[in-house]
Amino acid sequence: MKITRILPEAIFSIITIFCCAVAFSTFFKSHVIEKHGGKTQGKIVRLETTGDSLKPGSGSVYPVVHFTTLAGQDVEQKSKVGFNSSRFKEGQAVTVIYDKDNPLLWQINSWWDMYVLPIIFGVVGVILGAYTLIRLVFKIKQMASSNK
Repeated sequence: MKITRILPEAIFSIITIFCCAVAFSTFFKSHVIEKHGGKTQGKIVRLETTGDSLKPGSGSVYPVVHFTTLAGQDVEQKSKVGFNSSRFKEGQAVTVIYDKDNPLLWQINSWWDMYVLPIIFGVVGVILGAYTLIRLVFKIKQMASSNK
């Protein structure tokens, strides 16, 4: 079996492993912060837009959230999760969950913010993995029948 015959499957396998690793790590991080982190109220102090601001829907909107931890530490930081339309308004109150040891690791406590990224990467990983496995099975059968 020549390596060039299975090179696409090898590349797809690497991408599959990457997607599944991202899905697992982001899910695990969100789950741990949700179960063991601190929870407090925060406030959207402003919205930052990336991309072309002249084209509606072409950029992402990132809420900048200010909150005070249960230990009294003030944190103001842009969310790592952006959206193509604004789900949030300036001055809006949001529930924030954060790592008690490192409050800069925080998330808005909503299903969308915590679990959409792991679901997307997980679904892509599973689909790509299944596609790769099917391709590999057919390729091995084809190579076995051509050797007879």
